[in-house]
Amino acid sequence: MGVREEHEWSKMADHVQSLAQLEILCKQLYETTETGVRLQAEKALVEFTNSPDCLSKCQLLLERGSSSYSQLLAATCLSKLVSRTNNPLPLEQRIDIRNYVLNYLATRPKLAEFVTQALIQLYSRIIKLQCLAKVFGPLELCDLLPHFRLQT
Repeated sequence: MGVREEHEWSKMADHVQSLAQLEILCKQLYETTETGVRLQAEKALVEFTNSPDCLSKCQLLLERGSSSYSQLLAATCLSKLVSRTNNPLPLEQRIDIRNYVLNYLATRPKLAEFVTQALIQLYSRIIKLQCLAKVFGPLELCDLLPHFRLQT
């Protein structure tokens, strides 16, 4: 194995370990009854939200996460990233996230209801921000509306 392959392998191992740690923190945040454990998990997850690789790790959580809580964390973090006013995400990145979320929802019909709701809120927030920025034309928005089904 060459130096480059070893570096890539090490990077992948770091992502898997990081993913496992995030899953544990999510479980501690949402399931534990111990206040101290929950506060420590919350503090670590706030640091994660502010980290420079948050976007890529959120996608990793959505793709490979094993719990609904990790999917919820990813959706929540992505909403914060999309909504931040200082150092906002570039338009192209927001469009990529919008398309990714729509595809994710379409290909995973059995998500936990609270995850689906968080992802729909994320998608809606991106659309709203695009409309407010006058980047998204009214005809394009109208073209998307038939793709949404109302659930009663």
